[in-house]
Amino acid sequence: MSFSFVVSLILNVSLAKVWAMMNALQIIGKLPMFNTYTPANVNALFGFIENISSFKIIPTDSIINAIMGKKEIEIF
Repeated sequence: MSFSFVVSLILNVSLAKVWAMMNALQIIGKLPMFNTYTPANVNALFGFIENISSFKIIPTDSIINAIMGKKEIEIF
């Protein structure tokens, strides 16, 4: 019984840190909305952080289109 308590305590602390990290990433990802001038590398970093914090890591649109057999229309 004490082992279960220790494991749940460890998992609770680690999940709390992950949750706090995701909250911080979401706040950092929204900083470009302040409309300040930043270098291009900072803008790229903000875009990368925004994709991670909104869970857009895997491009699901192309996967879904491949499964459904839909062809994407390319616009030049």
